[in-house]
Amino acid sequence: MNDKWFEGPNGNMILSHDDFHISFMKSGVNPVADALSSMMGFDLVDETAICHDGNTYILVGDWREQLEDKSLKDCIAVFLENPDSHYEASDKPPVN
Repeated sequence: MNDKWFEGPNGNMILSHDDFHISFMKSGVNPVADALSSMMGFDLVDETAICHDGNTYILVGDWREQLEDKSLKDCIAVFLENPDSHYEASDKPPVN
């Protein structure tokens, strides 16, 4: 795993790139986030998010190794190639 990951204020792990960042949140780490997700009817799962320009593209599970060394374009491609792993609260995929 890349040693540039750091712990964010909500207990998530963050890897910053020049124009986007990747966030990994393990279910159960942040009880407030888990409670809000549960109240909104979302499943409590580990999730990896590609965050760019106000959008959050969320994949269920730990995708850090698959995404950490990729460009934004390549991360979005991974997201689009794995529709069965899209989290229900994710933003809609970008249109090319």
